[in-house]
Amino acid sequence: MLSVADEGTEESLENWCTYVLAGISRELKKVDKLTNKAFLNEKILFPAIQFSQQRQYITADEAKILRLACEQGEFKTGDLSPLFPKQTANQRTYQVKKLLDNHFILPIRENTRIYIPNFAQSYLIRGVIQALRENDFIGGLD
Repeated sequence: MLSVADEGTEESLENWCTYVLAGISRELKKVDKLTNKAFLNEKILFPAIQFSQQRQYITADEAKILRLACEQGEFKTGDLSPLFPKQTANQRTYQVKKLLDNHFILPIRENTRIYIPNFAQSYLIRGVIQALRENDFIGGLD
């Protein structure tokens, strides 16, 4: 397509500009989708969690907690009561500690007990990359 612009005519330059602007528009629409929490959760983050669970990088309970973290944006150990009504507070705290130790979640700031999911963790990022590929955000590794 670049060779078209090299022709130097107004029409060829206009075609080149249209081509470039269409590409920029496509990329901005992708970014816009990723800023939509519902889209991000349903198409990228939840599939990434499922990907990690299927490969046994995380347990079913850890997957539940990560989904809750994505849905709420942040969570405290007490927020896990509805997910695990038969567990004691100590058991839920243990679940959170395991996730922290494995860097699947992070405190929102130092010395706080409010947590966010951490998809930069190596096992979770694999699922994110896979979901981004499946949703045409990135190409394959050719």
